[in-house]
Amino acid sequence: RAPWLDPRSETPVPDGLISGCPEDWQVMGNAVGCDYGDWAPFFGQTRVMHTDLNKDNGPVGRASGGTGTTRRGMINGNFARAVGAAIEDTRDKWAYFKERLVQTYGEGPAADIVCVLERDAFDPAACAAQGQQAKLCSARESADAGKDPSVQQPSADEIATAEALWPDLHLSCRTEESDLARQAVLAGGQADQGRARGKVAAIGLLALWNACPAQAARRQASLTGTTPSASRTDALTSAYAGCILAARLHQLQK
Repeated sequence: RAPWLDPRSETPVPDGLISGCPEDWQVMGNAVGCDYGDWAPFFGQTRVMHTDLNKDNGPVGRASGGTGTTRRGMINGNFARAVGAAIEDTRDKWAYFKERLVQTYGEGPAADIVCVLERDAFDPAACAAQGQQAKLCSARESADAGKDPSVQQPSADEIATAEALWPDLHLSCRTEESDLARQAVLAGGQADQGRARGKVAAIGLLALWNACPAQAARRQASLTGTTPSASRTDALTSAYAGCILAARLHQLQK
């Protein structure tokens, strides 16, 4: 997405940016205001038109675009990239809106506002539960979360959900799973022991962050980090758990 459209920053508009002259108003086949020079629009020159540059039209599937149908959209994957940028920017604007709600009204009222907008109605019980979940996710993301170990303990329901998700997700992490199995054999154990170790770690991480995808995405790099003194087995286990979480975040983005 275009960084200069981010309302959080003051990134300047790039020099030379052009989107083409619009053709909304036409007289005798000439777009009003898109010609210049002597005796425009009958003589003179025509500006670069929006139709020459846009990537506006084409088929859109689930979170992806196909081959565009405009002059610039049909080449170099331009339409698909435009769709991807639009999706990314829309997600970011919704995140920014929620950030501003919290800054303006505080976490509790902001959570109620978001709940009403997402549901098109006010369900006190559902919104209260959603508010509690938002607070829990915020606490888990916070650097101070270590002061309250309870927020780092997934509930039985969260664990059950993670266990149900794991069978599909682990298919995306076969390489990391194989590394764990090989390491277990090299350490004198059995391949299944390595896989079991990875599964336990992955379900634990997934249970903690599945209901907090935005927070998990922001902290993804640090969630599976290991200390320099970590054993190879620990490092591979952490990498596997991180792969499972990344696969789930990718799944949710789609």
